[in-house]
Amino acid sequence: MKSIERVLLILSGCTLIGVSILLTNSFRKENVVEDKSLKAEQEIEQFYYEQNIYAAVENNDISINVTPIQNQINYNQPTLVCRYSANACSICIDFAIDKLNEFFPDSENNTLPVLIIVSDLSSDKKIKKYSNKTINIAKNNLEMPIEETYLPFYFIMYQGKAQQIFIPEKNYPKYTDTYLKAIKKRYFSE
Repeated sequence: MKSIERVLLILSGCTLIGVSILLTNSFRKENVVEDKSLKAEQEIEQFYYEQNIYAAVENNDISINVTPIQNQINYNQPTLVCRYSANACSICIDFAIDKLNEFFPDSENNTLPVLIIVSDLSSDKKIKKYSNKTINIAKNNLEMPIEETYLPFYFIMYQGKAQQIFIPEKNYPKYTDTYLKAIKKRYFSE
């Protein structure tokens, strides 16, 4: 009888150890998958961040001499510009415009210097927001290298030059929020 109890006790112990090992291995596999996913997300975010730095440096201080734009703005006053192609991803465009509206909600109806520059806009397509502050120009007409990416981007136009270039990204709204807060504070605080 005692030998049967010992065998059952040993079998119970082995079963518990086996279950523990299986659970531990399963947990490790889940962590490995989560670690790989987290690493991939971090790499994508790093690429986005690096792309923004590169665009800011490559496009900074480029002169913009486009008559319709010069007619819309005060040369000696900073103007926040949102530039996009109508051929860009609609989610990207909507995000850029929505964020602009979030941080500058009154700019559509007042004199706050915000300007939307769009290209490739067909005559049947209507602008929903900022229609009175939107200029439709030819593709790559600003002659900025960033225009070739077809990504929406923001910049400050001051005295005919592009400054403070930034590419908003829906997956990383905190960076866009930080950029627009800083722009608002630096250029448009009363």
